[in-house]
Amino acid sequence: MNGEQKTASGTAPAVAGLPDRLLRLPAVLLLTGRGRTVTLDDVKAGRFPAPIRVGRATLWSEREIQGWIADRIRTARGGR
Repeated sequence: MNGEQKTASGTAPAVAGLPDRLLRLPAVLLLTGRGRTVTLDDVKAGRFPAPIRVGRATLWSEREIQGWIADRIRTARGGR
């Protein structure tokens, strides 16, 4: 892999030197500034990274969330 990681919403740049962490929904909502309903609706529609299940917990990859945020910033600034 060339410094990138496959995600549910495409390819996200790997965060150099940082291990991937698993986040619960409240942490995801804080990072993104989004509400619970719109976030979960976007997961179902494939517009937001899908969570993974670890036992009974539903968790998101921090790298995938950061990649999603970076994509939104690039799009807003006319990149891509």
